[in-house]
Amino acid sequence: MGAVFVGKNNGIVVINNGTQTYLSPRKRISDEFCWGRGAICAAETAYCILYYCCGARKAEALHTLFKWDVISKLKKTGWVLKEEWVKKWAEIQLRLLNNKNKQKKLITLTIQKK
Repeated sequence: MGAVFVGKNNGIVVINNGTQTYLSPRKRISDEFCWGRGAICAAETAYCILYYCCGARKAEALHTLFKWDVISKLKKTGWVLKEEWVKKWAEIQLRLLNNKNKQKKLITLTIQKK
């Protein structure tokens, strides 16, 4: 069983194997977390959750989309996200992005052939 993220008014608690810790901002984008809106601090929230669940490469690639698709829609009063769900979301988004890139390449090749 994976980690569970709990958004509270004083931060994000990570519950993993019965242990509770606070998620720390990586200060890559902002030095604080927020959710329920599309602010810069929501991008930090998205990046840190994705980083925890999927690693730096996927977090870098997907954090803006995750911010708008998930983090900006969370209730300001509190929320819960499961690691398995975040990983599944990331897997689906990467597959969709990969398919879009393949389609762009096909279109480019078709145009170049004409």
